[in-house]
Amino acid sequence: MLSDWIGRTFFLRCTVERGGFPGGEPLAYIVGGREFYGLDLEVNENALIPRQESELLVELALERIASWDDARRAPTVVDVGTGSGAIALAVATCARSARIVGVDISRGALEVAVINRGRLSERGDSPIRNGVEFILGDMLTAVAGPADVIVSNPPYIPSGTLDSLAVEVRREPRIALDGGADGLDHFRRLTRHASEILSPGGTLIVELMPEQMDAAMRLARMNMRDVASVSSRLDMMGRRRALIVETRESRF
Repeated sequence: MLSDWIGRTFFLRCTVERGGFPGGEPLAYIVGGREFYGLDLEVNENALIPRQESELLVELALERIASWDDARRAPTVVDVGTGSGAIALAVATCARSARIVGVDISRGALEVAVINRGRLSERGDSPIRNGVEFILGDMLTAVAGPADVIVSNPPYIPSGTLDSLAVEVRREPRIALDGGADGLDHFRRLTRHASEILSPGGTLIVELMPEQMDAAMRLARMNMRDVASVSSRLDMMGRRRALIVETRESRF
């Protein structure tokens, strides 16, 4: 709303005039929100701040849903590590027929996602009114399959580089950033779990660092069953940002 924007702008001006943001507090946390895929989302220190490059995951999920040709049931999309619910809610807004599930290990992050679901569902014509399910759980262990599309922006920053990140990034939840020694610990687990619940012909879409992509593609082929193809897609800056695994239509 315009009044909200004016209030946030006034607060921001006062903060800057007084010498900036104490302790490197991220702007999104200060104003309490961030725009993502056209949605005005609430964010706080319990959840990773949604970033523009992650909108690519939404686009790729929507491409897969648009090609859905099974008239017997709607496709199921699972957002692993949903955080503020940004990706799950953006997909739900554009794909009215799909069943959307968001899962996160952080109870605090899920509370933010539920708030955002409530805010977006207040519009009478909102597809969010049909429901987006949020589940507390570790990766896919709490999700009952089959899933037709699994999308994830997992923690992928190598542990040894966390302290060199910009101070405002270090204020975000470490659990949402730390990907282990090479940044791929969560990706390894995700690929193993995905094979258990992906439907035949299903798709896994994961955001990673460009320099991790080759290793991640090898891991996907090694850890997942019935792989038909592994590819990557570029972000708006021309960097390899999303890894896509397509499984075979038939497992027999």
